[in-house]
Amino acid sequence: MKEDLNNVIDFDGVNKGKIPADSFIIAMKRFIQRILQAESEKETHRLVDYMIDMSLNLWPSNNDIEEVLNQLFPQNLLVSNSLAAYEYVLQKKKSMGNKPIAINTFNSQTIASSSLDIKSSPSRSIHSSRKGKKVDRSKFDAM
Repeated sequence: MKEDLNNVIDFDGVNKGKIPADSFIIAMKRFIQRILQAESEKETHRLVDYMIDMSLNLWPSNNDIEEVLNQLFPQNLLVSNSLAAYEYVLQKKKSMGNKPIAINTFNSQTIASSSLDIKSSPSRSIHSSRKGKKVDRSKFDAM
C-alpha cells in the first residue's frame, strides 16, 4: 500500500501529473466521514470506485484531478485500507516539513493587494445616514 501511494501522491506539490497530497488527505477524510460512518459493510469494495466518483464531492475543486485519478489511483486499495492510507499520507506530508493542510489559504501579498487604501477613501462618516434615527440596541445586547 505505501509503495503504491508513494508512486501516485505528490508530496512536494511540484508534480502536476500526480495526485496532490493535500487533496488526497481532504478527499480521504471526507470519504471516511461521509461514507464509512454511514455504511460499514463495504470493506471489501475497491476504494478507487468511490474515489473516482465525482458525484460524491470528495475532492476539493480541481478540474484536472479527475483525469489524474482515473489514471493513477491505486487499484488494489480496498475500503478497509482507507484509514491507513489517510494516516500514512498525512504523516508523510507532516514529516516532509510541508506547510499544514488548508482548504482556503491567503498569503499576505493577496491580502495586501485586495485591501482598501483607507487614506484615499472619502472622509464621510459611516454613521451619517443614521442621523436622527433612534435604534433600539437593547434587543441586540442580549444575544
